[in-house]
Amino acid sequence: MIRHRSRTILTMIGIIVGTCSVIAVYSVGDGGRTQILDAFTSYGFSGVIVTAPAGAPFESQDVNYVESHVDEVTSVMPLIYQSVHMGITHPTTSVAALGVGNNAIALSVAGAAYGRGFSASEINSAAKVCMIDTELALQLYRRENVVGRQICLSINDRQEQFRIIGVIAKNKTAIGSMIGDSAVFVYVPYTTVFELSGNSGFEMFLMSVEDQSKADTTSKRVVSLLEARSKQSGYSYENLSNQQDTINSVMGTVTIIISAIAAVSLIVGGVGVMTIMLVAVQERRREIGIKKAIGATNGNIMAEFMLEAVILSVVGGLIGILFGYLLSLLARPILGIISNFNMNIAICALLFCAIIGIIFSVYPAKKAAALNPIECLKCE
Repeated sequence: MIRHRSRTILTMIGIIVGTCSVIAVYSVGDGGRTQILDAFTSYGFSGVIVTAPAGAPFESQDVNYVESHVDEVTSVMPLIYQSVHMGITHPTTSVAALGVGNNAIALSVAGAAYGRGFSASEINSAAKVCMIDTELALQLYRRENVVGRQICLSINDRQEQFRIIGVIAKNKTAIGSMIGDSAVFVYVPYTTVFELSGNSGFEMFLMSVEDQSKADTTSKRVVSLLEARSKQSGYSYENLSNQQDTINSVMGTVTIIISAIAAVSLIVGGVGVMTIMLVAVQERRREIGIKKAIGATNGNIMAEFMLEAVILSVVGGLIGILFGYLLSLLARPILGIISNFNMNIAICALLFCAIIGIIFSVYPAKKAAALNPIECLKCE
């Protein structure tokens, strides 16, 4: 191997490329899956939507009851959908107002791009404050940061001036996604909607649970308590984190399939190792004959050739892992994806390289061991 450095390097290229492909593809794919799941979490797809039966809307007391009687529930936020008219000085445009609680940022949106969410005191006092998205801010004021500006909202024919306290990135809300991404939303305290509309009921609320893995169990308990409290049935829930599980499963499967396709190149590299080893058998016939003449057994000759092939494969695998790791680091500046290098996958790839070396060296090793030493010694 040392005498024929060029051939050794060329032999390892197939293994290097195959291992590099597997590591880079898996790292980038796993990193992309993680980023998608993080995005879903930040968009609010980690809570539970509880819906009331038709004709029996929730009241504020129901929210307080759930928070006080179910320890696993960490926060509850009423959701109220109200069609309103909006404008800077006079309401002229039809928009959708969503009445939410002071934990709106934590539960349902990715976070305010500018400003803040509602405070508990603003909720309790039914303050005339609101949050809008960046697209609506651009339409009204031709700029995104409009914190402190005023807009006029007409709710149930009552016009009121609202102060903008927060601006949210467009389409970064789980609520908006459920109702429709194309709609224009204004977020106001749900108590303000109650005061202006004269209606104290709401059809659904969004809650977060302490242990997301037990979200379904907790939700069933909440539904049972609500049914027992109201003496009515028909309450339902939707665990938004199930969408994360679906995405996680699909992305994981896609990553594994693509990595498996990339691993095919390792088999091609193994064929290259076998080809070079067959050439080496022909070139080293005289050497084999001398070794057999001084006492080397067929097993010794086989072990030597197989060991060489395994060394070529493992060293090529180590170099491929290094290149794959370095290549995956380029995913962030080029693709905007943070790669996740997995040491377990690297070890599996290295073991696979060793197996490839063993499998594809058996035939050349047997051919070398079967050579007649007398015929070999005649070779020049």
